[in-house]
Amino acid sequence: MQGCDRTDEKAKVEVSGEITKSEQEILLAEAETAAKDYQKIYKEKPEISLKEMVEKMGKRGYIIIDENNQTNLQNPKKLRKFCEEIASGREGTVRFYRALERNGIRQTDLTFDGTNLIITNVVLSREKEDQFISYMERYAAKEWKVTEKGYLIYKKYRPAGYDGEDAVDAVRMEPIPDELREVCKRYVPQSGYYNGGLFFEEWNEKNYDRLDFRSLFEEFYRIQNGNYPADDAYPEGIPAQEFESVVQSYLSVPVEILRGRQEYQKEKNCYKREEMLYRRYNITNVPVPEVTAYKENPDGTLTITVEAVWKERMTDCAFIHEVTVRQRGERSFQYIGNRIIQSEENMLPTYMEEAEKK
Repeated sequence: MQGCDRTDEKAKVEVSGEITKSEQEILLAEAETAAKDYQKIYKEKPEISLKEMVEKMGKRGYIIIDENNQTNLQNPKKLRKFCEEIASGREGTVRFYRALERNGIRQTDLTFDGTNLIITNVVLSREKEDQFISYMERYAAKEWKVTEKGYLIYKKYRPAGYDGEDAVDAVRMEPIPDELREVCKRYVPQSGYYNGGLFFEEWNEKNYDRLDFRSLFEEFYRIQNGNYPADDAYPEGIPAQEFESVVQSYLSVPVEILRGRQEYQKEKNCYKREEMLYRRYNITNVPVPEVTAYKENPDGTLTITVEAVWKERMTDCAFIHEVTVRQRGERSFQYIGNRIIQSEENMLPTYMEEAEKK
């Protein structure tokens, strides 16, 4: 499929791929209709959550989900049927929508001609009140699959010689119970897959050797304060009291273990703060956690079973791990261990090692 990039000045729509002028106008008009419905709901309730927005759009008949699969797909039957058809080699087409953050919407048409899966996206992103910036693209999928858990995952075709990351999209057709989503949101942030080994290393309260406390300080600081420390913060090192307070808010690690690491500077009573690996290495390819079960243990701790969905690896379960936490009152908790369920099919992140080689 030959592609081209251009910008239509009259309509102010950036276009990538082969889409005729007349088709552009039709696609844009259809997307604008959906955007108007989206905006009407938003104006009626400006504080509306993304989940509620998706559900309300679903009641209007749209096949819709958020851009990160953190809500359940509304009206999934047509998309499921389309997936059955392409699995059998039959031609078909279907349209679904993504509710984007900041009041935008993406319209996606999937077309299968018996051989190729063609994706056409129209993105309307709100710029000002009732004003949208638009982007339109069409491409052939290099690879696609429907997974056991009900994901449709497809990878964008890249021309020969392209050495960047493949663009991959995934839509979850099967619902996840709200209860499991809430457990995941509270205890299993996605950043645990790239900061300090929290979720991709095996560790417990008897063995913290695999954890990187400096990286975890950054993440726990973000949870407490809403953002990471500034890049130029702590030029003389992180004061020991602050570092230990932040880390021990989420880990019951003894002070002597923290101070036994080489980053602790006894003469200054502080911890060295070098630029974190995840800052030096542009990590955009990370799994997304999905909680599949949880149980309360006799000692009052909670063990959460998590499957790592990694669309860039074209899998809905790169590996399974169990995160155990201990509640500390109603609003706080500590992580007390992570166990990887061993399997020959596991695909664990390796970018921390790759970053060290940079």
